[in-house]
Amino acid sequence: MNRYVLSLGSNLPDGTLKIREAFQWISKEFQSPSFSEIYSTPAKNGDGTMYFNAVSVFSADTPADELKLILKAYELTHGRTSEARSKGLVPIDLDLVIVNNEIVRRSDYDEEYFQIGYRQIKKD
Repeated sequence: MNRYVLSLGSNLPDGTLKIREAFQWISKEFQSPSFSEIYSTPAKNGDGTMYFNAVSVFSADTPADELKLILKAYELTHGRTSEARSKGLVPIDLDLVIVNNEIVRRSDYDEEYFQIGYRQIKKD
C-alpha cells in the first residue's frame, strides 16, 4: 500500500466546487483519504490571479506512475484542456507531491500554497 500526498488547485471563480468534487472522487477511488480545508492564495507568478487550494492524503495500491496518469485523466475530463491552458484557466490541478514520505515535487512542496494545507493534514 502506498501513501500519497496530493496538491489540489483551481483558479476558477467556482474553484471551491471543483475541489470539493475532486474530494468526492478521491473518497470513492482511494483508501483512508483526509483533506485540508480549502483556502485561497495568490498565483505564484504574481499576475493577481487567486487560486483555491487544498491538500489530500490517501492510500492506494496503485503505483505512483499509474496514479499520475489517473490524475491527469481526471483533470482532462474536468476541463483541464489545452484550450483552458491557453486562456490561463485551471479548472482543476492535481499533483502528487509526496509518495511514501519521499518528496517527488519539490517545486510544489516548498510553496506556501502547499504548505498551508500540508500543515493542516499533519496536525490530524
